[in-house]
Amino acid sequence: MFSTPTESAPQPEREPGLIDRINQADSYADWLSGRGLSDVDVEVNELRLTMTPEVAWLVIIGSGFRGALTDLRPAVVEKVRERYLDALRADGVTELDATTLVGSGTVR
Repeated sequence: MFSTPTESAPQPEREPGLIDRINQADSYADWLSGRGLSDVDVEVNELRLTMTPEVAWLVIIGSGFRGALTDLRPAVVEKVRERYLDALRADGVTELDATTLVGSGTVR
């Protein structure tokens, strides 16, 4: 069922979304200012976690990705989990960047 890739063409590059455009302190501060805040301050809270199988799977079940698993049988969910973890290992992913930007400002 999961053993071969599809024969379809690769997906085209997508346009950057909001998160892609404001994922740095400066661009986030500009975005907040553009929404009417003054005296904007953005703090960067750096956090890197070791990518254990537990952390990797928590990214899935603790987020909106969980919805993709809702209607699957438990055995299929386990197969998805195994494939996901195998892919992370194959790609050499050892760390999760969980850095957070926290912005504040004053309403004008």
